[in-house]
Amino acid sequence: MPYAGLIAMVVDDNEFTAELIKKLLLYIGFTEVIVDISPKKALGKIVSRRVDIICCDFQMDEMNGIEFTKRVRFFCSMQDGKGPNAKKYIPIIIITGHAEKDVVVSVLKSGADDVLTKPINPTSLRQHVDTVLKARL
Repeated sequence: MPYAGLIAMVVDDNEFTAELIKKLLLYIGFTEVIVDISPKKALGKIVSRRVDIICCDFQMDEMNGIEFTKRVRFFCSMQDGKGPNAKKYIPIIIITGHAEKDVVVSVLKSGADDVLTKPINPTSLRQHVDTVLKARL
């Protein structure tokens, strides 16, 4: 699936991991990747910047991936037609080192579209991105 023209967002409080995921997304063909190590700041960007897909870490100090997902879903549904993501469904992939069934179930119940287990490589990332974008775009 071609990603030209699409904008991804990476949210991870580990700067090294965030930059690695950014490089992988650019490598597989995304036009632009927005990176934020603060989930709260990332939420602010969602109000003002177009985003086509989000890759978010599960375990962050400021806010975990489940809470972030819930807030994204709320923000996008409540923008009253204002902003680039108003009334838009943004696919969300949660990235985690925890593959336990209860974690995966909790993440999916929160509104995330998929769970990608670390370690990450271009092939697995592309497969997960393809899956959620085909379902939503």
